[in-house]
Amino acid sequence: MIKSCDSEVSQQHFGAYYEILLYQFLKSLGYSADLHPELNGFQPDLLIRVENLNNPIIVEIATIFDDPHWQKEEHKFNLILDELSKINHYFLINVVVESEFIPENVDYTRLNEFVIRWLDSFDPGTTRELHQTKYKANALYLNLTMFPLKVPRKSSIIGGHSLPVRWIENIQLRRVLQKKIKKYKIAKKLNWPFLIAVSLTDAPLNRDDIIDELFGKMAFNIYRDQEGHVVNTKWKLSSNGLITPKPGLGGKARNTRLSAVIDIKSKWLERTKRGAPAKRAYSFSIIHNPYASAPLNIKFLEGYPQFVPVTDDDKSISMSWIDNDSELAFNC
Repeated sequence: MIKSCDSEVSQQHFGAYYEILLYQFLKSLGYSADLHPELNGFQPDLLIRVENLNNPIIVEIATIFDDPHWQKEEHKFNLILDELSKINHYFLINVVVESEFIPENVDYTRLNEFVIRWLDSFDPGTTRELHQTKYKANALYLNLTMFPLKVPRKSSIIGGHSLPVRWIENIQLRRVLQKKIKKYKIAKKLNWPFLIAVSLTDAPLNRDDIIDELFGKMAFNIYRDQEGHVVNTKWKLSSNGLITPKPGLGGKARNTRLSAVIDIKSKWLERTKRGAPAKRAYSFSIIHNPYASAPLNIKFLEGYPQFVPVTDDDKSISMSWIDNDSELAFNC
């Protein structure tokens, strides 16, 4: 990934991209959508108006790359790139971080001297191949790739870089959902549906992980008597879901302002002919919150897969997918 050094938070680019994507997708379906409207002192990512629904729908975009730990690592990496970019030489370098965590204090003088000595060991007039080296000092591990310019000339050496190492797990998904859920108290006050659109593209997660974080994961429970003998075993949902009632709250559900979560997936399309631009196909599914104070009408995105309540009694709510075999997609 090539990125200029003056971009401090690349996560903002992910969010902005999916704002525009969702905006174009909804407009293609005939919905009225506004980007960043003013709303009683708040500015949601999207406000959607649907002709046959009474209230507008507030939408917030979320990507797991909003995680604050990653923001901190990226900030430290940008400081390194800023220092290296001050070096002028006849070669460019690509920088890859191999540290799990970048140290707080980096010896930039030592790093710059290492890079300069390394680049000085090559003749810009005759070097035509790529060369690699590793820099290791005080828990900072960098993989550096040097590549020559077609016409040798002195310039800033940074030619590209990859983002710092990112461990992608359910915890990042949970954090971003929690953060977005708490953002718009105005949604509950207005009694308007509030959606979070989540992109899990390029992450080893899927909509089942979203369901686990919202409703709780299945846990195997073992029940014992006073002597420690197993008297019963049962699979049941844990009570740590973001929206499920929590023991001790009298069965009261949490985060009822959230109406639903939209899962956005994508895949690259095969090119129809040589030289054709690369395109992605995006698919959308909706996971409804059965405890929402302002439920989302299933007429919204009708025909797309939706996880909805199918039975509801005093003791439990059963959820199931409708239109799960839908192959509707948006190409971009």
